[in-house]
Amino acid sequence: MSSPAVKSTGRKKRQLHPLPLRIMHWINALAIFIMIGSGWRIYNDDVLFGWLRFPDFLVIGKWAQYGLQWHFFGMWIFGLNGLVYLTYGIFTGRFRQKLFPISPREVLATAGDALRLRLRHEDLTVYNAVQKILYLGVMLVGVLIVITGLTSGSRCSFRSWRTCSEVFRPSASFISCACRRSWCLCLST
Repeated sequence: MSSPAVKSTGRKKRQLHPLPLRIMHWINALAIFIMIGSGWRIYNDDVLFGWLRFPDFLVIGKWAQYGLQWHFFGMWIFGLNGLVYLTYGIFTGRFRQKLFPISPREVLATAGDALRLRLRHEDLTVYNAVQKILYLGVMLVGVLIVITGLTSGSRCSFRSWRTCSEVFRPSASFISCACRRSWCLCLST
């Protein structure tokens, strides 16, 4: 199936997103699917909320240990793919071209247009100010997910990150924070 072409302001048709970006998007979707399914398996081993338990057909991994291995596998896919994405965005100039500059006036105007249901989409290759902020926010959340995962999952390997490890150490509040982070990331895509 061919991907939809979008008419830009120029004369020729072009793809909304380049092929490498679309590939990285679907790799991230797979990694997030793996991390959520395995995270549910890990959660089921030590239920935090008594009323919430995920059925076996929804989780990834036979036991919590297998779930943890799948979780680390998904984390490495997510982290490495994110690094490739950031490198691609910086070196191709895509971030500079698509996400900057952002002015407070433009943000307020775009938010006002959205609230009045008057947001125009003449050229889908151009992001409005609110989209720019949301894309940057999702990238920041992705970086924080990787940092908190690295510091909490492998405390021995990252002794120089001791302060960070203490902030993000595994606990009931950390687990609920991990749940909120994953919901944030899923809802933003």
